[in-house]
Amino acid sequence: MSTGPQRYPGASTAYWYQNRFGGDLQEVNVVVLHTTEGTNLPSYGGGSSAPNLTLVPDFKTKGLKAYQHFDFDRSSRALVNLSGGVETNTCNVTQVELVGTCDPATHAKWKKAGYSYIYWPEVPD
Repeated sequence: MSTGPQRYPGASTAYWYQNRFGGDLQEVNVVVLHTTEGTNLPSYGGGSSAPNLTLVPDFKTKGLKAYQHFDFDRSSRALVNLSGGVETNTCNVTQVELVGTCDPATHAKWKKAGYSYIYWPEVPD
């Protein structure tokens, strides 16, 4: 049984994958922030590699749009657990993907091309 809030307030569930990829129940005690290199919400292979939550820049509102894919107390698909490899998500992690870039080379290329994006090392307030 899950305890505490399971949803991010105001998050869209338009790309909800928990019904298809159930995940394991967990009592979350860690949040991992990870960047997804890109300018739009990724498809995550139809949910097969989705995190719990994705934050996408909304330049019109100067904010972020939240898309929740799994409850917080459910393991998502973003931390890959290959057979015969090291066990992943042994710390009960909820993963949040931040759409944009952390790569200085990509930052320079996108800036030159005039793309709208967030360069996370220099994130605005």
